[in-house]
Amino acid sequence: MALPKKALNKVLPTPKTEDTPYIYPDIYLCHCCGKKWLEPKNFYKTTGNEPFLSDGNKGFIHICKDCVQKYYEELKKVYNNEGFACAIMCSKFNWYWSEKLYLEIKADKHDNFVFGDYLRKISLGAYKNLSFKDTMVEIIKNEKALIATSDNKEEIEQEIFSEEEFEARQTVIEIVGYDPFEEHSAMDRKYLFKELIKYFDDDIQDDPYKLSMIIQLVINNNQIRRLDNQIALLSPLQNADEISKLNTIKKDLVLSNDKIAKENEISVKNRSNKEVGKNTLTFLMKKLRNLDFDKAETDFYDQLKSKGTQWAVDMSYKSISENAYFDENDWRDIGGYRIELVQKLQSENDDLREEKRKLNVEIRKLKEQLKDNEE
Repeated sequence: MALPKKALNKVLPTPKTEDTPYIYPDIYLCHCCGKKWLEPKNFYKTTGNEPFLSDGNKGFIHICKDCVQKYYEELKKVYNNEGFACAIMCSKFNWYWSEKLYLEIKADKHDNFVFGDYLRKISLGAYKNLSFKDTMVEIIKNEKALIATSDNKEEIEQEIFSEEEFEARQTVIEIVGYDPFEEHSAMDRKYLFKELIKYFDDDIQDDPYKLSMIIQLVINNNQIRRLDNQIALLSPLQNADEISKLNTIKKDLVLSNDKIAKENEISVKNRSNKEVGKNTLTFLMKKLRNLDFDKAETDFYDQLKSKGTQWAVDMSYKSISENAYFDENDWRDIGGYRIELVQKLQSENDDLREEKRKLNVEIRKLKEQLKDNEE
């Protein structure tokens, strides 16, 4: 019950002797509205295994239920997104956030989501000892490749990708010649690599322009997928305007994909099998090199130095330059990357030249030794 003002004077009774301590009753204070209660029923409990964060309020948060609900309603108005408001509330009060659990509750309540229902769910069962710290750990794990450097990105993605996803990643980079999804998140990259490989056939490398169009089409498909996920989180009644905007964007992407596919005769019919791309010369050469075939290494070197390969590289660069939409910042980033790449290649060249010099010295010594032995 709420603590009456008249009772405040009786909270700290005067001790009879100096050795008698004051007796403090349990007082639950809301740091938002300032109200006080003698019982905790007006407060939500904290979750997770960090009770020291709420020791001062006997294991309950420092904001009363009324203020929590008021803040939640304000967030819904600001962001016009119920799920996003719920996630922000969890971050503010160290509650565990699960989009999956949110959608389950929303479905059970027929889109009539109540924030208190979510809090009751996370205080029970498997969620009981989880906090927002655990949410962040899950997010960082899923998006680990975003914070990886170029040196260890492959190693990290090998850890978080499935075997099939990582194989698709490696095959795409081998065939395309570079990572076409460098700036995308790890979760998007999982989808993009597996989707792109469906379009590969034996002659894809002979048409760099078509390859660039296929990459753009796959990126558009990923955007459509993300829009569908966003629309699924919204209520048709409460978020009609936002759903309409998202559908308009989706429609433009679908039309763009339809145009790209028709103009370039692109189709994925019967190309969803796992053997796609495995008959290409690049993949076969890679497989032989992994089996330590010396002849494959020699042929691979000749392949890279051939006029045909150089022509394909030039055509690919030309088509990307003419059809990609790069602003000044993009070109500046590309220039910076080129400088880093040149420096790296120069360093490798210096190391190889030094290795070659040492080998020539060794060869000369061996020849002199062989000559002495023959004499």
